[in-house]
Amino acid sequence: MNLMHQRGFSLIELSIVLFISAILLRAAIVPLPQLRDTAMRKQTRQQLQDVKQALIGHIIRTGALPCPIPLTRVENYTGICQIAEGGLPAASVGLLGTTSSAGAVLDAWGRPLRYALSRADHQSKGVVGLPDWSTAGEVAAIGLADVEADLRICLNADNKCVKQYLRADQLVAIVLSDGRDGSANANQKENQDGDTDYVLTAHSQIEATVFDDMMIALSSSDMAYWLLRAHWLTPANPEKIR
Repeated sequence: MNLMHQRGFSLIELSIVLFISAILLRAAIVPLPQLRDTAMRKQTRQQLQDVKQALIGHIIRTGALPCPIPLTRVENYTGICQIAEGGLPAASVGLLGTTSSAGAVLDAWGRPLRYALSRADHQSKGVVGLPDWSTAGEVAAIGLADVEADLRICLNADNKCVKQYLRADQLVAIVLSDGRDGSANANQKENQDGDTDYVLTAHSQIEATVFDDMMIALSSSDMAYWLLRAHWLTPANPEKIR
């Protein structure tokens, strides 16, 4: 009787262990598309950080940020930037990886990263008609107290970016990925309407509030710091400020 009782207890224990294991295994199994999406988001997040460092390197080296390039054709700008938002030129910033036929950096989903650049142009200092952040020497000519940038990030698309919904302003550049969704649904519409306001909010896969855009931003204070470090704002290298 004692032996049968011990055997029965062991079977019950084994059943409990198997039951718990099945629950844990089920919780651990993630659908393949979800795993793939998570990996691609991680890849693009790292890519955006690499882009940020590349743009900082560009402004240190040249005293200005590169122009956005059109997404549908190859175009080399040697003067004033022709568009305020376009692709990020891989060759100009020295980024390796997959690019479009026009030379724009692609994200993990194979879409061009969208690169917006401030078109702020001081109307009484520097050279009027030359965008301040894409022209070497303009920030120095204008002065840090007066130079501005016109890009902003808001909390959502429906509040006109009034003060209580403003996340950041005085942004020189924004680089963003449209994510897996790639649509202009919900708050994502603000990131595709071509103006100077952008939205960054919580990631959501719910249809009414879908948002999977990812972005990095460069502020005017950050860029001024690097210009100062590289002596673009001081008379130490006067040949740079012309």
